[in-house]
This record gives sequence, C-alpha cells and structure tokens, in this order.
Amino acid sequence: MISVVIPVHNRELLIGRALESVCAQTLPVDEIIVVNDASTDNTSKVIESFRKKLVGLKLITLKEHGGAARARNAGIQAANGDLIAFLDSDDVWFPNKLIKQVKEFETHHNVVAVFCGMAIRERTGVCRHYIPRSNFSHIDLYHYNLLVTMSSAFFRKQSLIEVGGFDTTLKSCQDWDLFIRLSEHGLMRVVQEELVQFSKDSHDRISRDAPSVLGGHQVVFDRIHDRISNPLLKLKVHASHQTRLADIFSSDCFEPSRAIKHACKAILLGPSPRRWKTFQLVMKRIAKGPLE
Repeated sequence: MISVVIPVHNRELLIGRALESVCAQTLPVDEIIVVNDASTDNTSKVIESFRKKLVGLKLITLKEHGGAARARNAGIQAANGDLIAFLDSDDVWFPNKLIKQVKEFETHHNVVAVFCGMAIRERTGVCRHYIPRSNFSHIDLYHYNLLVTMSSAFFRKQSLIEVGGFDTTLKSCQDWDLFIRLSEHGLMRVVQEELVQFSKDSHDRISRDAPSVLGGHQVVFDRIHDRISNPLLKLKVHASHQTRLADIFSSDCFEPSRAIKHACKAILLGPSPRRWKTFQLVMKRIAKGPLE
C-alpha cells in the first residue's frame, strides 16, 4: 500500500500543480495525505477542489504553523501505507516516478528507501539536471546532502518509525539529518533517471532565512563530527562542510567575505579539483552580486 505525504503552507498557487502530478502517476496510490500547516491563504480550498479527482485524499489541518518537519511527522503518523512517498507542495513528479521506484523495492527487499534524479529549477530560472550516484554510503552523506530533496524520497514506513522520523528541533537540514540516520539503518538506492522537478525559486523557501539555514547546518555538522573517530576522515568531512558554507554565503545568504573565507579554508584543509571549482563558482557569484 502506497501513501503520499504532502506538507503545505500558504501555497494556493502551487499545491494544485503538485496534486495534479500525483493524479498523473502511472501507478495509482492508495492515499494522499495533505498536511496543511496552518495556511492563511486559500490553500485549503484548492485542496478540497481535488476531492472528486483524487480518491483517498485526506486533509490534516494543523492549527499552529510548525514547519515542514512537524507536518511530515503528522503525515507519517496518519499514513496507512507500508511505503510512503513525500512531495513538497512546490515540486512536481514526472508520471513514471512511483512505478520506477516501487520496482526497486520489489527487486531489493532489504532496501529502506529509494530516491531518483531530478530537474532542478534555480532561482535564476535556469534548469539543471542532477542524478545522485547509485553506489553511495552513509560516509558520502557525511560530506554533503547528495540526495537534495524530499520530493524524490520514497521510504518504508517501518524504517522511518525505527529511526524516529524527522527531528523537529532542527531549524533546517531536517531532510539531510534523516537521510544520514536512514543510511546508517539500511540500504538506500537511487533510480538513475530524472523523475522529479525540484523548484528552488519559491520565495518562501527556508533557504531564504539565513539564521535558520546556518543554525540547522551547524547542528548537523556537529552531529556528523561526533560520529567520526578517524582523524583523516574527520578532516576531509570538515573541508566539505567549509565548502558548503562557502556555497551558502555566496548564494542564499549573501556575505561575500565569509564566502571567500570558507572557500579558502576548504582548500587549505583538503585541496581537490572540486573545491577549486567551488572557489571559482563562489567568486563568479560574488562578482554578479546577490540574487533578488
């Protein structure tokens, strides 16, 4: 049985598009749980308009806005399916997403989660393409969130329960934190196709809130470092985290001096072609100035 969980807050112009992409799946789902995180616009009315089109549509309305992690946990608790797929309200699934991922669960019975590639729409309007590699481990996730988005994620419900679901105390990076704990819990696979359109151009994404972005990353960084006993690995991961901070300070949280500082520190800690490339990208972003 397949459950879909969609958290939403004030997305009356986008939630319909997300629901349409669930309707268009070549593999029908058993239930769609939309968790309305205390929206103050017409989001609820848009959801209700899909009652006849979507059999199994359930609406959970939270009285107080608590964030995506809390909403997703509410969806997990309400789900009857043994498999749970997540979709953010501003993203879209391609029609074959679920059927391609279910085949992975059927073929590999020890898999706890299945992900996929995506078309990423940037804030600049540019669309780039990304498919996470299939052979990764929890060590790879220590370096950075290579799985990117919850909209590609498809889990066994029991595994989500066993690792404790989403950490609602985190201000950001709740998905990365969950991916790490799941990767330590069992095997995860990636369908090597683009099956999601992931939008980074929404005006109310958490990435626009600098304190939340940095606060969440710092907590996850600290948790990862506490997991590592090997000094060399710890140094390499620390360099990767400096690279991530350089990326943050040259894009969503535009602070050029801090971006350059972290990019240089990453190179000093662990010189590599990837980190030199990041340094060049940081400098190009700084030259262009902050995005509107």
